[in-house]
Amino acid sequence: MLRYIRNRFIAMIPVLVGMSMLVFVTMRLIPGDAAVVFLGTKPTPEAIAAFREKAGLDKPMYLQYFDWIGRLAKGDLGISLTTGSDIGTELATRLPITAELTLLSMLVAVVVAVPLGVIAAIRHNSIVDLGLTSLGMIGLSLPNFWLGTLLVYFFAIKNPWFPPGGYIPFSEDPIGNLKSMALPALSLGLVSASVIMRMTRSSMLEVVRQDYVRTAQAKGLGQRAVITGHLLKNALIPVITVIGMEFGYIFGGAFLVEAVFYLPGIATYALLAINQRDYPVLQTIVLLVTLVFMLINLLVDVLYTYLDPRLRIG
Repeated sequence: MLRYIRNRFIAMIPVLVGMSMLVFVTMRLIPGDAAVVFLGTKPTPEAIAAFREKAGLDKPMYLQYFDWIGRLAKGDLGISLTTGSDIGTELATRLPITAELTLLSMLVAVVVAVPLGVIAAIRHNSIVDLGLTSLGMIGLSLPNFWLGTLLVYFFAIKNPWFPPGGYIPFSEDPIGNLKSMALPALSLGLVSASVIMRMTRSSMLEVVRQDYVRTAQAKGLGQRAVITGHLLKNALIPVITVIGMEFGYIFGGAFLVEAVFYLPGIATYALLAINQRDYPVLQTIVLLVTLVFMLINLLVDVLYTYLDPRLRIG
């Protein structure tokens, strides 16, 4: 197992290098000039040239790439072109906010989706199943930022139960922190719950037809024991795959939700970088999201081996 994990980490290196090249070139293809954005609407040619020289943008593109990737390999994430702040320091401040939002959203998604998926499968072809399946289809069609706007209107403006936006650190006020993260987590979690619920239902329906389930029922085991000990355990493998994918999507796709709720996470940081053509910031964030995706995939593969001994790797 350790050798497998080591080989997976080694395999991540060319993927990250390829992604770094892709994101580096793509950033340069975005319309606009970082110097013009930073200096204003009517900068002088001399001011533009000075800014580009100071930021290293006057060098050939391949030299800019090697300078950036060389510093990155040493752990130096670079300096923001527009604010002059250290990118590593900014990410260290903002990453916990996005990570908390991601974890709370996944908690909402799993707690809502798995029980509803099990109920829909047990009540297959009933009114309950039809209602839950329809609810899942509605959830799939809802953009998370639009759902977030509705939640703000109903639960922050119409009924002031939660704050409409902003962030309160957990260390300052734990209750206030959870209140400030409740609506953003629901916005992301409920949409992901629709995907997970549908997969849970499909996987349960596939497992329920297996011989060992009928054997367990013939032995006189109760419905709860059959569901928890046989059905759910064996149906979890494809569900965990979807949960892992949704975890990555939530982490990388919180841009608009963080903007709606004024959360100072890395997604908001990335949006500011896009508007300001801040290449080093955006390149680093894209690579970070890529790394998170790959680590989640690795974690999912490792979890497989504990859920199904047949998949264990020597």
